[in-house]
Amino acid sequence: MNVTNDNAVQLLLLLRQEPYTDAGLVGTISNLAGFIEACDSVLETMRSFSSLDSGTPPTETGGAGGCRMIRCGIPAHYLQRRVSELRALAETAISVEGVINYA
Repeated sequence: MNVTNDNAVQLLLLLRQEPYTDAGLVGTISNLAGFIEACDSVLETMRSFSSLDSGTPPTETGGAGGCRMIRCGIPAHYLQRRVSELRALAETAISVEGVINYA
């Protein structure tokens, strides 16, 4: 699964995971049953309050001889889609007695 660092941090915090370690944005999720419960809770909340996952528009700042910063935005339902993918990954990890590593 490939996401930007900003989106990874947002997803991990949403799922009650600490994204940062002494080594930076790396870690292991070994409590997969608890992780699946967190995924289910987040998905239920987002279905109940769709505005929580309505996305953000792209923005551009700076330019005109200075540094130009472009944030591409996040499409609607992005978080639901990614949390669902993470939940499926956790189910697969359980079935092979594995863990989820991220970096």
